[in-house]
Amino acid sequence: MKKIVTGGLAGAITFIVVSAVGIYMVFGDYYYANLTCTRGEKDMVIWAGVLSALALGFLLSVIFSRSNTTGMIPGAKFGAILGFLVMSFFDFTMYSGALFFNNISIILFDIVINTCAIAITGGVVAWVMGMAKKEAIPYSR
Repeated sequence: MKKIVTGGLAGAITFIVVSAVGIYMVFGDYYYANLTCTRGEKDMVIWAGVLSALALGFLLSVIFSRSNTTGMIPGAKFGAILGFLVMSFFDFTMYSGALFFNNISIILFDIVINTCAIAITGGVVAWVMGMAKKEAIPYSR
């Protein structure tokens, strides 16, 4: 349970940092130009973003715990697969039934950029969980 909690918290922090830097600071203008309804920076609901990041961190942590995935590279690979599938599901669902995305190019961009962010997050989660898994080896002669 301890490694799931530490992995989930590490994942949430990682995703918040990667999203804030990668998506909003670097690509924010492109996002806002291609989404039909967004909150301005002043109107963002921070607690909802934190809960979202916690949900992702704990989702990855639970899946990695069940699959015994540890290490940065395996976690990043698994995170990329999960990120691609989840973001494809979400973005195409939103495009099919809501007026959120202006065009198909923003959907593809969103899938790619979030797949990268979730891959990085997955790498950190699996790495942290692998570290928490290590136990002291008793000294014997």
